[in-house]
Amino acid sequence: MFSLNKEQQAVVYSDSNRILCLAGAGTGKTACMIARIQRLVDEGVDPKSILVLTFTNAAAFEMESRFSHDKGVKPEFKTFHAFCYSLMKRDYNVCSKLGYTSVPEIADDTISEMIAADAEIQTGIHLSKNKRNGKSALTLQEYQQLNILRKAEKRLQRRMNVITFDDLCKGVCSLFEDHDACVSGYLDKYKYIFVDEFQDTDPIQYKFVSSFENSNIFVVGDALQAIYSFRGADSSIIKYLADDSEWEKHKLHYNYRSTKPICETANMNSLHADESYRIAIDTSKNGLPVSIMPYESVGRGVVSKMCLDSILSEISKLSGQTAILVRTNSEVESVSNYLTENSVVHSLKDSPENVNLNILKSIYSDEHFIKWQVSNFNRNDYFKFIRAGYTVECPIDEFVDDFSDKPQTMKYYSILEDIRYNISNISRGDDLIYYLRSSDLIPDELDVIVSSDDREEIVKHIIEGIENLECPTSDIYVGTIHSVKGLEFDNVILAGVGGHSFPLTNEENCNLLYVGITRAKTRLIIFSETNLYGG
Repeated sequence: MFSLNKEQQAVVYSDSNRILCLAGAGTGKTACMIARIQRLVDEGVDPKSILVLTFTNAAAFEMESRFSHDKGVKPEFKTFHAFCYSLMKRDYNVCSKLGYTSVPEIADDTISEMIAADAEIQTGIHLSKNKRNGKSALTLQEYQQLNILRKAEKRLQRRMNVITFDDLCKGVCSLFEDHDACVSGYLDKYKYIFVDEFQDTDPIQYKFVSSFENSNIFVVGDALQAIYSFRGADSSIIKYLADDSEWEKHKLHYNYRSTKPICETANMNSLHADESYRIAIDTSKNGLPVSIMPYESVGRGVVSKMCLDSILSEISKLSGQTAILVRTNSEVESVSNYLTENSVVHSLKDSPENVNLNILKSIYSDEHFIKWQVSNFNRNDYFKFIRAGYTVECPIDEFVDDFSDKPQTMKYYSILEDIRYNISNISRGDDLIYYLRSSDLIPDELDVIVSSDDREEIVKHIIEGIENLECPTSDIYVGTIHSVKGLEFDNVILAGVGGHSFPLTNEENCNLLYVGITRAKTRLIIFSETNLYGG
């Protein structure tokens, strides 16, 4: 069982059947949720009766990998969409109820756009994309037109035996909301529902979760980290539950990630939130003051030369992993180009350390390799994966054959195959350590003591050692704040705060600033055009 503080223990051992866990940044929400699931299984709950829902493949991948399942049976860890599609694949009645005679393929973006265009031609109705997606207000006439368009789109989908990603979730979830007979067995099967990142729930997903009236429901999230309204997420749901007396509320305040000055800056910049759901994070870790530097933006999506020069000066003083975070992709490009011009090595995606750790974990686990690759797939590749009926237990050669057009997958698979071949010819533990270190798979600061020649045990020991390292090797990452949700770095530099691209004039941007601040463990530097509360 995980080492838990008192707040976490109250969450893990509560017997309430409706629990809302409001978990501040860095307070160990994932560990807490996994500990609760582990506790239930250890006490005799059938893992097959537990459904854990997430919003990203990466989150599902991480939670499943952290769950201990010695008995070989584990709960379902799935994204909402993957769960909905799995029901269509396994149950003809679900397909039939949604108007299909066989399992439909998931339409990629090209087919979805073609269907939308054909529906407009057939009906003679033309609405903007924002109005079709519910991002712009509709008149009564436009609302009626939209209903006609959607019916036409669904007829075209059924004729082509395809379903869009959005309609997949809407269709299946509506069956649960209506307590349709075809899903009654699933409503009975899943006695425990867990939802991660609950602030990212949309109304359809919330109604789906609420349909499990006789199940134990546990949701965890943080309204201060609601930054995905552009995807349809509705943070008003978690705010509503925070005031609902029928739900047992728990707040996790203790931050395991950041220093006290960073926590205080985060708290001062979360005062826009209502006390019912706001979490003031705290820690016992002392640290350096947060640096807030004046910054004058020169235009939307542009980082000024003065700011870039200052960033370059600051990163030269920092040690450990550093993230330079901005609001937009164009600003990422601006910072990256400047660093390249000044011969500063940096990454824009996975850090080398994470790649090496995943390669080590994949040496004796095809399943881990497939999960790792799928967690980084874009939307269309993920569609292809689930509509092909794959699971992470599928043969790795079949998986690689079907995704041979993915350069990253092929690159890492080639590396993995070489390592597996070379390891197969090594018999002594000392030789294995020498090989892995010479392949840069073992950090220089990790001492490895060999007590046997069991190759698999040695690799497992190395993985545990890397995961327990307190000081990761130095690396610089450049990205948007959205790209680092759920991650942490020794140092964080936030650029362009309060500028043209990042005005602190709405709740979501204020939340985005909070998320950026709370990625930092030791050092936080903010270039801001606006006076911040923490300044």
